Amino acid sequence: AYSGASSLPLPTVLGSVSITVAGKLAPLFYVGPTQINFQVPWETAVGSANVSLSLNGVKSNTVSVSVVAASPGLFTQGSGAAIVQNFDYTLNQSSNPAAAGSAIIAYLTGSGPVNQTIADGVAAPSSPLIRATSTVTATIGSQSAQVLFAGLAPGLVGVFQVNVMVPSGMAAGNYPLTITVGKQPSNSAPISVK
Repeated sequence: AYSGASSLPLPTVLGSVSITVAGKLAPLFYVGPTQINFQVPWETAVGSANVSLSLNGVKSNTVSVSVVAASPGLFTQGSGAAIVQNFDYTLNQSSNPAAAGSAIIAYLTGSGPVNQTIADGVAAPSSPLIRATSTVTATIGSQSAQVLFAGLAPGLVGVFQVNVMVPSGMAAGNYPLTITVGKQPSNSAPISVK
């Protein structure tokens, strides 16, 4: 059966399923027959962590996974384009490109450490904003792009928001966007510029 969380904070049991990461129950976004989406608890230490699943109280085998300080991953549309909003909050796409010299908002996972404690499964507040503590940089095509804000997206759980200036003078076209947190680059996904 398919089951999605319907309220916040996210539950740690959904459809009789729970996930344990390093001995702590993980908040669940979604449970399906072949996929479970969960938030790695903020307190999880860098290194190796044991992960197990429990279904109706029956525990699965335990697997060891590598936990890194940050692992940025751009969310993408079905077309493969980055999920990015233009300065007016409309979806960036080839039919709705961002103007060179304007700000865009990119959405990712894997922010790494932040400047305030936030409970697992809870939406990030809008005031005060929770900021990433690692150095965050961006490139659009081969050009460096100024990062205006990097932190948790207000109202969402575990979503990393990076506001970026599209370099002035960029020619119209599609360019790969990459966000780097610390020294860890994200996947690259195209955005459209006019």
